[in-house]
Amino acid sequence: MFTYLEEKPLFSTPTRIGNSSGSSVRPVKLSLASATMMSPLLVKSQRLRQSNIFKSVYISPDRTKEERMVRRTLVNELREKRKDNPDLIFVIRKGKVLSV
Repeated sequence: MFTYLEEKPLFSTPTRIGNSSGSSVRPVKLSLASATMMSPLLVKSQRLRQSNIFKSVYISPDRTKEERMVRRTLVNELREKRKDNPDLIFVIRKGKVLSV
């Protein structure tokens, strides 16, 4: 995956999150060596959706409990706007739901 993104980040040992329960897919947690490696990796991770091999792989930053609550509120607002206006394109940018 990192070869596809043309990145070679230094990270600690990957760990699976959650308990093994048969055929369910569990997320993998990677801790990068420095925060400066995170930004380019997150930007390039959008290319994964264009790949047939990695289209179901998502990379997201680690968030605090408060950040997750704010993000959840924004995502719910985004879903409502998309439902009310299916002809428009909405995205989350800089903590706001915007129409593109």
